[in-house]
Amino acid sequence: MKHAITDKQIEEAIRKTGGWLTFTAKAVDLSYRQILRRVAQSERLQKVRDEVRDRYLDIAESALITAVRGGEAWAVCFYLKCKGKGRGYIERESVVASDVRPPVETLSDDQLKEIALGGAEDQQA
Repeated sequence: MKHAITDKQIEEAIRKTGGWLTFTAKAVDLSYRQILRRVAQSERLQKVRDEVRDRYLDIAESALITAVRGGEAWAVCFYLKCKGKGRGYIERESVVASDVRPPVETLSDDQLKEIALGGAEDQQA
């Protein structure tokens, strides 16, 4: 008979596996669905999972900053795309139409005629 897995055992496995719940499940011999359910039911396990994930995010950000400081072009570009948007470092520009027209289905015959003539009626005035 299989013994019950405690939240403490799951917590330790979450810490050892870097917060990857697939590996956590394997470490405590439960299914992935069972681990998901246990974590969803425990505020403590959710906090541990988030804490571990945040720790690895900090490590990754630290490595990125090291690469930026080292002048690695890929890192500088990535950092500017992610963090420099407010200063104009964006990959693509958004174009906003200044002459927004309603959907064709809602236009009257006269409006459609005006569009077809390229606004010539407006230019004649």
